[in-house]
Amino acid sequence: MNEQVEVERIVELTEELLDCQHTGEDQGLLG
Repeated sequence: MNEQVEVERIVELTEELLDCQHTGEDQGLLG
């Protein structure tokens, strides 16, 4: 159970990081 929770947390963090990178790239292209 604990391992599953840790994996879910890591996935959420990685998704947030990818979102930040994508928004940064979009801003760079628009700017």
